[in-house]
Amino acid sequence: MSSTPVVSVVVPVLDQAAGLAATLEALAGQSLPASSFEVIVVDNGSVDDTLEVAAAWSARHPGARVVSETELRGSYAARNRGIESSSAELIAFTDAGCRPQPRWLECGLDAVSSAAAEVVAGRIEITFRRGRPNVWEYLDAAIWLDQRHYIEEHGFGATANLFVRRRLVAAAGGFRADLASGGDYEFGQRVQRHGARVHYAPDAVVAHPARADARAVLAKARRVARGVQRLERLGLLEHNRLSWTHFMPVRHYPAIAGEPLSPPRWLAMAALANALKYWSLLWRLV
Repeated sequence: MSSTPVVSVVVPVLDQAAGLAATLEALAGQSLPASSFEVIVVDNGSVDDTLEVAAAWSARHPGARVVSETELRGSYAARNRGIESSSAELIAFTDAGCRPQPRWLECGLDAVSSAAAEVVAGRIEITFRRGRPNVWEYLDAAIWLDQRHYIEEHGFGATANLFVRRRLVAAAGGFRADLASGGDYEFGQRVQRHGARVHYAPDAVVAHPARADARAVLAKARRVARGVQRLERLGLLEHNRLSWTHFMPVRHYPAIAGEPLSPPRWLAMAALANALKYWSLLWRLV
């Protein structure tokens, strides 16, 4: 590229060839001029066709590069490698498999500028395979990735849709590469201690497919629980510390606006919500 881009998009990936292809095509359709942003794909040691997909796409798009992080396994280590390889003052993060909507970068830039923010978290719109969610997709969508809640209640944003100023990363440091989960939260707490202004941008939208089966949802719950456990043991957990209330059954069942549940599905959701709660608690305790 002949000039420094306005924003660098960092996409960590591991064995997600199809998901990466969808993400890159979505980035190719951004309303922001192609010369205004660069895309950095960070491969974390893939053994499928991920590298071939990334290389083919970067060959067609001069503002794209493929780098590798093979010494340290983990998405946070990969994001740090992407930050090191980036050149813009503003860094945007999304994940392989996500589909940034056409005005994602444009709206993210506007939010950073208008709010004078160092950190902006955009809206994550959960999508379903067949229009209406099955019970696992419903549970996944109702429990995780509520960016407004993350920003307003805890001061951090999920890296599926996050904009951060480079000078803040330089001051506070990058992501903790030793965390398998919870690094978004830890980074958010750390940058707040540096006086960072955080902002939620509902118009900067990234679509995120819901996990559609029990194995995927349980794996996510286990990973999150392990991440919370590690943060707590490291003394880095400032919210939701383990207490007796975690052992109480779920009383307010997860719900998605505009997706009412029939009585049988409501009963299934109630049972699954409690099962997932105690599954997560098990992995937090062991």
